[in-house]
Amino acid sequence: MLAHAPLGLLLACATLLAAGACAPLERRGKSPLSAPQLPFDSAVLDVITLRVPLGDPRLADVWTELDEQALPAELRKRLAVNGFRAGLCGTQLPRVLEHWLYHDQPVAGPEATVAQLDPNPTVRMRRLQLRAGQPSEILASAVYDELPLLVSADGQLGGRPFQQAQCVFQCKLYPGGDGRSRVELLPQVQHGEPRQRYVATEGTIHLQTRRDAEVFVPLAIDCTLSPGDMLVLTSHTERAGSLGYQFFVDRAAASLEQKLLIIRLAQSQNDNRFEMLDRATDEDSSMNRLTTGKRSANGF
Repeated sequence: MLAHAPLGLLLACATLLAAGACAPLERRGKSPLSAPQLPFDSAVLDVITLRVPLGDPRLADVWTELDEQALPAELRKRLAVNGFRAGLCGTQLPRVLEHWLYHDQPVAGPEATVAQLDPNPTVRMRRLQLRAGQPSEILASAVYDELPLLVSADGQLGGRPFQQAQCVFQCKLYPGGDGRSRVELLPQVQHGEPRQRYVATEGTIHLQTRRDAEVFVPLAIDCTLSPGDMLVLTSHTERAGSLGYQFFVDRAAASLEQKLLIIRLAQSQNDNRFEMLDRATDEDSSMNRLTTGKRSANGF
């Protein structure tokens, strides 16, 4: 039929076919290779556990480069009495910590086998992506058949043993609008056999399997981190039997080891600083236009 079609129609069809052949393919949806975006109210924490010999004298050099004054004085006092020590640092690690993390660790080659893997490596890293107020747990110890605790509260020393006990930090994150995030760490000892119980969250009630927990609210740490900032925690080793000692001294190791917990704010999605800058720029432009209009109307 095309052989008998008018020449103008044939030329029009050829033009449309050529245009279609050269047009780029339309992409529908998102590519599976695209980098995932964090939810607006979330941030990412790097949680690093470092093991060193108990009472290593080089730890004294670490604390000369950490800012312990960033935490309130009353909180520092309560933490110290109960065997905890905490400090903050910026994006630059203390030199001793950097040496332990990057230079003292053997690199496993291709000949490494599963049998060579250490169940308690010197450095262990975990990445947490948290939404605002969403609780997560950082395990600070193994599960002990019996864990005796001495806790100081209001100048009174008391405690009791816990069966099938494990030291845990409950961690919550609250991203701010400037890229920083507020981090809450609540120490607790979970103990006993897991039990099912009803838990209410966000208007719903559901069953969770959990153990009983002894929660130490006066020892909760609340600090604000900028991206790259780090919170470092460990124990006062001379306070044997204290809560901090049980959190950070590994009694199950062949030789006593002390753990350091490093929490780093790795990424924050909620950062409206540039939006605020753009808004301020728009307001300045609007004010300039208004001022220019007034001057033109007045003849100046």
